[in-house]
Amino acid sequence: MTKPPVDSDDDLAALNSLYNLSSGMVVPAQIPVSVAMEIISSENIQKANKLNDAMLLIAEDRTKYPVKLFEDIVVNESLLFLH
Repeated sequence: MTKPPVDSDDDLAALNSLYNLSSGMVVPAQIPVSVAMEIISSENIQKANKLNDAMLLIAEDRTKYPVKLFEDIVVNESLLFLH
């Protein structure tokens, strides 16, 4: 544009009142991707440890009624504990 229109003070005040431009911008908290990956990895390790502990508990005595009932109902124990 060779001669762009000039904004008046009233125009700028109207924009400010509509969009609240003078208050600034709030940026949400952010973390680096590498840190997020470490957090997710840590959570997955915790889940895997819980699964391993549960499977060891079941394997300790398969003659107990709750364990027998569990084995009769559940086809794949590993998938059950992941949810």
